[in-house]
Amino acid sequence: MADVEAAPAPTGDEPAATAPAAPDDATITEATNAALAGDADIQAKCADGSLTVRVLIAKVAENLGFGGDPKALKPVVKKALMAYLAAQDDNDEEEEEEEEEEEEGEEEEEAPPPKKKARKEQAPKPAKASKPAGARGKLTDPTELKRKMDADGWEITEKARPTAEGAAKPGKHVDKYYKRPGQSKQYRSLLEVARAHYPELVTGAPPPGEASSSAASSRAPGKPRAPRKDKPSIAPQMTITRVSRAAGDQA
Repeated sequence: MADVEAAPAPTGDEPAATAPAAPDDATITEATNAALAGDADIQAKCADGSLTVRVLIAKVAENLGFGGDPKALKPVVKKALMAYLAAQDDNDEEEEEEEEEEEEGEEEEEAPPPKKKARKEQAPKPAKASKPAGARGKLTDPTELKRKMDADGWEITEKARPTAEGAAKPGKHVDKYYKRPGQSKQYRSLLEVARAHYPELVTGAPPPGEASSSAASSRAPGKPRAPRKDKPSIAPQMTITRVSRAAGDQA
């Protein structure tokens, strides 16, 4: 029977096996970015929020063929992951801003500008005709007016207003009409008489010459008047004729 030599027992002086050295930071960072950008499993976990640093470290160690302690890769892998997530957030914000700008541009292109309402050209308002100077003012001297009317022989007709049917008392109001001899026009008040024939007795009226010239110029051109026939001169005086409206109706 052959003798078998036993293996010598360890003495403790032999050197222990050393752990494999971790790759440099640039290699780890490159491997981490490659896993995040190209590995389908890692991208799915990153999209649904289930990706952890431990899972990513294991994947990076597998891709690098690193058999040492995965904790040696943790600082670099974690730093690369944070940088990748920050860059993704920035890209998402930029994309959202670009989408918003595109949507606003589409809305501006689609929505037509508001139409401005055309202002209607208003026809100029006709200027109000100014009243002649003789149509304003007040009577300055009623006594002088009556004296002149007596001298010119004015006729005054007084007509009592008819009473309303069923009235208990007859009306006391009397209407006066003034008429100059030789004219058919009647005036309802002394102020109208003064305006037409004695403007010097009305405040604000033009002088007699101007009043007559303005009145003549305002008349429309017509046929020339026939000359008046001479009448026998009679001393003019103001006459008053009173007419009862009720009596006239009975007649």
